[in-house]
Amino acid sequence: MIESKILQLLKKHNLRHTEKRERLIKIFKESEKEFELIEVIQEMRRQFPNVRQQTVVSNLDALVKAGLLVKTQYYSEVTFCFSEKMIS
Repeated sequence: MIESKILQLLKKHNLRHTEKRERLIKIFKESEKEFELIEVIQEMRRQFPNVRQQTVVSNLDALVKAGLLVKTQYYSEVTFCFSEKMIS
């Protein structure tokens, strides 16, 4: 289960607490490393085999807007990592 600080942030940004969002957050929280977009999609498909790429991307963008994740784009490479303020 995700911690209350994260739940409060989701609520503040009008984001529902869903199983897919919780899994996304857990991916980043457990590793504390940067992931390329394709790695996140592959990891999500391990638990949700039929999840659409657009669903993952939309959820990642929502978590970036909420301040949970940081998105970095260098040319065509897109990476995501847990926000520093969420780690501390």
